Amino acid sequence: MQQAQWAEPQDFDRVLTSMCTEPHPRAREAAERFLATNPGDPGTYETVAGLEAEAVEKLGAIAGLSEPAGYVSSGGTESNIQAVRIARNRADADEPNVVAPTSAHFSFHKAAELLGVELRTAPTADHRADVAAMAELVDDDTVAVIGVAGSTEYGAVDPIPALSDLATDAGALCHVDAAWGGFYLPFTDHDWHFGHADIDTLTIDPHKAGRAAVP
Repeated sequence: MQQAQWAEPQDFDRVLTSMCTEPHPRAREAAERFLATNPGDPGTYETVAGLEAEAVEKLGAIAGLSEPAGYVSSGGTESNIQAVRIARNRADADEPNVVAPTSAHFSFHKAAELLGVELRTAPTADHRADVAAMAELVDDDTVAVIGVAGSTEYGAVDPIPALSDLATDAGALCHVDAAWGGFYLPFTDHDWHFGHADIDTLTIDPHKAGRAAVP
């Protein structure tokens, strides 16, 4: 019997148009070194907590914040779920809902299912969020309006300032999923982060283009 030939797991040439950059050697070293530590226990693992704080500070600068607050999650899916959780918990809604474009990542469907929140999706226009269509879905129980800064399929960037205004008018939070675009958009003229609009939470994936370890 001929032995099956498997692709080398670390060979990044095996995936055509991979969204993830090859991890930097220092990122690999850090991932292995701190594999069994817990940044959620800063009293025990001060070094790891310090590294996390430094990472949040640098990502915050990219996202237009001088004093950012956040944490390093397992990836974009967890971050998006946390954003919906924050929005749900701060709101006084009997039947909370989240409004997003159809281009939003599938993690928002997971968030809705896990958190008992209704996900309402509006069609896009030229692959970007249609603000008017999303506005029709917003009501008194809307807890969050979602914008995408770099969609998975097309890299499209939603009109974030307009979505922020929509969320503000509804008394909801505005969350931006910049998992894909967060390391590219700083070098463009797109409006997508805290410095461009009154947004509340934001997701960035350092493993997409920041050469961090892939979760």
